[in-house]
Amino acid sequence: MRIPPYYKNPHWQRFLAGVFLGTLLGWVLFLFFYGNTIDRHVIALKNKQAEINDLKKDIDEIWKKDYEECNKENQRLLKVQDIEINLEHSDKISMLTVQKLQQQTKDFLRDLIKKDIETVANNKEFIMKTIEEKTFTIDDQKYQLRVEHFFLFTTLELHLRIKHVE
Repeated sequence: MRIPPYYKNPHWQRFLAGVFLGTLLGWVLFLFFYGNTIDRHVIALKNKQAEINDLKKDIDEIWKKDYEECNKENQRLLKVQDIEINLEHSDKISMLTVQKLQQQTKDFLRDLIKKDIETVANNKEFIMKTIEEKTFTIDDQKYQLRVEHFFLFTTLELHLRIKHVE
């Protein structure tokens, strides 16, 4: 069996030439339109990426500025919120007396609560001297306190030593 020689027929030759030229023209047009579309998308993507990078830099600068301002404001606004008293005592003093001394000392220092930490820190020496010079009376016994340690943040922590006054 033999394949008929259609390629010699001018009608088939025109048809095959048209298919070949149409395919070639279609491929060229596809590449042209697809290339233009991709170029537009690439340019838009680059522009968006540059805009995003600029906005990220702006956000970082604004965030850092706001963060620093907020920190400065918070440092100014920090206040003493609690007072913690730790008393060191000898075995001669009862725990009830120690508890009463601790309560009296807290009551004595109650005015420092809600004060700015900066104000309390500036008056640290005055506060320590005031505590050391104050005489506390419990059950007809007089006691004085000596400041061992003074820690200050949102909690004022005092380590005091009890001294019996005769």
